[in-house]
Amino acid sequence: MKRKKTKKRIEPEIEIKKNWAVVELNIMGEKEEKLKLIQEDLIRILPDLDVFIPVYWNDDVQFSKKIYLVEGYVFVRNAKTDRHYFLLEQSKYVSNVVSYKTGKGKIPDFVSDIEISKLKEKLNSYLKKDFQKKDKVNILDGDYKNLIGQVISILNEKEVVVQILGIRSAEVIVKIQKVFLEKKYD
Repeated sequence: MKRKKTKKRIEPEIEIKKNWAVVELNIMGEKEEKLKLIQEDLIRILPDLDVFIPVYWNDDVQFSKKIYLVEGYVFVRNAKTDRHYFLLEQSKYVSNVVSYKTGKGKIPDFVSDIEISKLKEKLNSYLKKDFQKKDKVNILDGDYKNLIGQVISILNEKEVVVQILGIRSAEVIVKIQKVFLEKKYD
């Protein structure tokens, strides 16, 4: 009895579309507190541009530091041609468009929608931290940075009340946004 030969099925490679250009900020861009100004300036140069700045920030006076996922870089898409991205170098906030040279000149370096989605998920995870009463936490930023506390109350989906542990002179209780905390595992 002869065995039938089966043909190996070859799966086609899925092409991952890379359409987000990488833009490096200059010193002025890195120090700009109002990220909206950077976004507006880039859109002024290329009006149809989508701009993604991979940073979490808030307006809390006590905890105003930004959390950067990729410090010093902005991601943009939807320029009419690859060459249009280089017009962004006219911005007072931009050092350069990350690129590589070919025989035909410079070509912007791109990242995929998948990579940008991962960054966006990471940013969203900062907002979805789940704490319970009595959880011990490390404080990541603000006046009590690097101290340990214990959650004593959940105020809302963004904020909790924490008692700072280890300060002997006084009982310190503060309201802190969840983004500036991480669970402490003994």
